[in-house]
Amino acid sequence: MPSVRSFPLALFALSLAACGGGRAEPAEPAPTAASPSVATLEGLARGARDAIDAARGVVFVLFTTDASDADPRADADGRIRTAERACGASLDEALARLGRDLALRFDEPEHRAALECDALRCTFPALGEYDATGELVFVRAGGRVVLDAVARVEGGGATDAFRREGAAFADAERARLAGGGCS
Repeated sequence: MPSVRSFPLALFALSLAACGGGRAEPAEPAPTAASPSVATLEGLARGARDAIDAARGVVFVLFTTDASDADPRADADGRIRTAERACGASLDEALARLGRDLALRFDEPEHRAALECDALRCTFPALGEYDATGELVFVRAGGRVVLDAVARVEGGGATDAFRREGAAFADAERARLAGGGCS
């Protein structure tokens, strides 16, 4: 016979079972004002704008090769090196592209598992030979964490030297465009 002390625990267990509780997967922690999380990335993939400050805009950096040999942005080496602070309509377009790229990372469990957030930075690997890695850099502004910069560097089939060159380019461009905003 159960003791009087174990009765509340048994009643709680029965109520959980009746409600279908007790079997739920652990929820991803909600993003806090202190740091972004995979849930923040999932929100961006769905088009959420709570991590966006339209007055600041977002810096977008791309360093990759022109696989088509026809991209007008490519230089004489066949590399595409772009960096801009997106504002207004260009911010909407860039965030839509970012959202599509992030959504691909939530399609498969192993892709989701490769998403990492640490302090004010989230990263994701390339999904294939011509895909780019991603680095999202956040800042604290106005009591919340907002997306400051997105750097995409070719990763799948690139050499270590190419990735280092791309990372150096991304760092230099983020520094060059730091502190700006949209007018």
